[in-house]
Amino acid sequence: MIPHKLTLQNFLSYKTPPQPLDFSHMHLAVLIGANGHGKSALLDAMTWALWGKARSGNDELVHAGAGEMQVLFEFELGGQLYSVARKYYRRSRKTSLELAVWDEHEARWQPLTESGVRATQARIDDLLRMDYETFMHTAFLKQGEADAFTTATPANRKKILRKALNLAQYEVYAQQAKALKNETQRLVDQMSGQLQKLEEELARQEEFEAEMKRAEVREMQIRMEKEARAREQSEARLALQALETKKVARDRLAERLARARRDHQQTTEERDRVRKRVADLRTLVAKKEAIAARFQQFQQAQAEEARWNEILAALRPLEQEKQALVRAIDQARAELEKALALKTRQWREAEEAAQVLPQLEDAISALRDDVAALEALEEERQARSQRLSALEVELRTTRKELDRLEKLLAILPELEAKRAALVEEIVELERLAVEEQARTQRLSELRVLIQQQEAEKKRLRQEADALKGRRALLEQGETDACPVCHRPLGEDGRAHVLQEYENELESLRDQYSQVQAEEKALKEEMKALRAASQAAASDLRRLPGLQRQLAQLESRLQEYAEGEVALSEQAVSLRAKREALEREKAELAQAQDVVAPMLRDLPGQRRKLGRLEQQREEAQRKAAPRAGLQTEIEALQARMDAGPQPELQAQLATIQTQLESLAYDSLAHAQARRQREALQDAPAQWQRMQDAENRLPEEEAALARLEARWQGEERALAEDASELAALEDALKALPQVQKAWQEARAAAEEAHRAWEEAHERLAAARQRLASLEGVRAQRQRLRQEMATVRAQLRRYATLETAFGRNGLQAMLIEAALPELENEANLLLARLTDGRMNVRLETQRTTRSGETREALDIIISDELGSRPYELYSGGEAFRVNLALRIALSRLLARRSGAPLQTLFIDEGFGTQDAQGRENLVEAIHMIQDEFALILIITHIEELKDQFPVRILVEKRGDAGSMYQIA
Repeated sequence: MIPHKLTLQNFLSYKTPPQPLDFSHMHLAVLIGANGHGKSALLDAMTWALWGKARSGNDELVHAGAGEMQVLFEFELGGQLYSVARKYYRRSRKTSLELAVWDEHEARWQPLTESGVRATQARIDDLLRMDYETFMHTAFLKQGEADAFTTATPANRKKILRKALNLAQYEVYAQQAKALKNETQRLVDQMSGQLQKLEEELARQEEFEAEMKRAEVREMQIRMEKEARAREQSEARLALQALETKKVARDRLAERLARARRDHQQTTEERDRVRKRVADLRTLVAKKEAIAARFQQFQQAQAEEARWNEILAALRPLEQEKQALVRAIDQARAELEKALALKTRQWREAEEAAQVLPQLEDAISALRDDVAALEALEEERQARSQRLSALEVELRTTRKELDRLEKLLAILPELEAKRAALVEEIVELERLAVEEQARTQRLSELRVLIQQQEAEKKRLRQEADALKGRRALLEQGETDACPVCHRPLGEDGRAHVLQEYENELESLRDQYSQVQAEEKALKEEMKALRAASQAAASDLRRLPGLQRQLAQLESRLQEYAEGEVALSEQAVSLRAKREALEREKAELAQAQDVVAPMLRDLPGQRRKLGRLEQQREEAQRKAAPRAGLQTEIEALQARMDAGPQPELQAQLATIQTQLESLAYDSLAHAQARRQREALQDAPAQWQRMQDAENRLPEEEAALARLEARWQGEERALAEDASELAALEDALKALPQVQKAWQEARAAAEEAHRAWEEAHERLAAARQRLASLEGVRAQRQRLRQEMATVRAQLRRYATLETAFGRNGLQAMLIEAALPELENEANLLLARLTDGRMNVRLETQRTTRSGETREALDIIISDELGSRPYELYSGGEAFRVNLALRIALSRLLARRSGAPLQTLFIDEGFGTQDAQGRENLVEAIHMIQDEFALILIITHIEELKDQFPVRILVEKRGDAGSMYQIA
């Protein structure tokens, strides 16, 4: 991620800066200002725009007195330009977030904003491939962090690496594995208790069998008694059922007799109703002629009313159409008047704009000449600024080259001795590498042999299990035949076969012990080889670095030998070059001072020119349509004079003629309606008369049928009354029979209850005995589950160890160290011209000869290896800076994002003059490693050490301001 442009509004001490902060043309810049004036706020604005995070919460970030804040941040990523706009409202505590990408083809921003702030933030994180914490640990070198790694103890160095590599999650995994292990152990203990209870229940089998036999005898005795009482109950029930059958017949007959009497009463009532209907129908048929005459008058009045209704239906649509035409004509007249007024006003505005155009053209021409002259001066000033920066770099390079040449001859003998020592050490390490190859090959062979031994052990176990199974069959007496040849065996044969099985098992045990001993010896050899490889690993890791040191040292020796001859000539040439560069620098600085006052007015002149050009474009736009407007005004006036919508007026006259031709008479229509309403009941009366003529024969026949049915019902009622009296006499013995039945039933029920109780006891005894089979199966399942849970317990214990600090965390740190060492040495080679390198060792040999885990930093130069404290401040700082940037790159690479921008707040104020010079020199030497380096300081004298300076100053109520120089 490379910053391009930053725009702030009401963010911390910044209220509304006059222009965005443009980083697009910066490579190495310094941010200068007094403490508390807003230097760090610019970095907070970048992180808040990208991740919504800064040193404070949102409410504390809003400028004092403001209700909202906004940051617009443009940055480059992967050669593509992106824009992020984040806004926060203090009152509602709501945040808006927008993301866009610059489209080169269409020359505009294309939105990438998702449906919500959270989704858009996830899109930004995916683009950057790092979160806020990773950015602060990689791109931002805070004060005091450069030497935090080198000056820490070995244990604390591992803590720093563990934090940088984000290994804290593995501690969480280890704690989770431990919690799962403890929970699984509790489950194992619980299952053991359950298994003990099952064993105790299985031990009661004989007790359950005796109880079942007693229950069987008791159940049989009571069952015989129950059957005798059931027979007595059956006989009493048959006698009772005979009388109850008669009682049912008596009840049914009584019910039928009552129902017949009700039906007879209904027949009588229905006969009387039919008699009345027949009389009414005969009366209505007698009035037929009068009803027919009245119905004919109704039909004539109804036809007259229908004719007037048809005329009225044709009249109403014509009236509605007439009203619509009148409204349309009035509306057309109003629209013509409105359009004429609008065009007249537009023509006056165009005329006024045409008169202003010549004055604007003259002012723009004069102002363009002034701006062009100032821009030419600005280009010259920028060219001189770039030349001044280049001269600064060239002067420093020249001074360094002089110092280097003067030191060459002084250290030549020491370098020769160093080369001889390196050659001797490399030869020894190459011998160790050959031995390591042999150990690796032997380890591969041992793995194959151990696998073979495991297979042999498995085969022996399988044979032993098969023998034990056959022996168990003979011992338990489940078979009298030989398990192999299936021939019958006597007691002697059984004993002989069992002894042979025991001999074979003993032989298999001896073979298994021998294989196990051989496997143990192989594993011991493998362990020894691995220990030797581990002991040699740290030495072998040094071999590539030593070979690089030797190549660099020989190259430098060759360079020193050549430099001895050319030293004096180069020194004279470099001194002359230095004097010429210093003269040119002074001349350029003087020219810059002359031009600076003239260029202060350039931004104001540009803004004024832009405003005038906008005014000219607006006047041209307004004056363009003058001729067309005049023509439109004349056409509208002609239409007003001719009258609106002549075709609609013609339609209105036609409709009026049609209305007059219908000749509608509302009085005649009302008279016809009143006559029809007066005769409204005539149709119904005519219909009733016709129905009476049709129904009269049917009703007379129905009356005859009812008379015959009434007489039949009278005879049936007399017969049913006689039969009912006979049944009442037979039912007088029913109470005595019912009492005998109840006594027999009570005795049978008591016997049945006794049998049910005995039967339930028998079933319970059988169930208890049968449940033992389920208990055995449950015991077997529980044993299998316990085996599975114990295996899970072992896995959790393994995971706890693996995720702990001595497991995966140690392996990941071990894997990251070569990458960290290589990155640091690559950067340190640039900072020291290849004179220095570092080596990270994870093991240390104690005085007792034991190997202990550590994380030591070994620093070497052409004079050999020395402790960190014996190096000068400048040399130590180069080592600190190389390791700190290597850590940042390692973390950035593991997050998937390249480290292209570096922010340095490394405490220039805590350094003396020489320390500050070393720091500035180191920054200049690493500048080609990054697209942008931004240094933060409050020391004014450092601003001339960097090509671009961003001056930050707080100006009272106006807030903080920045200026690029």
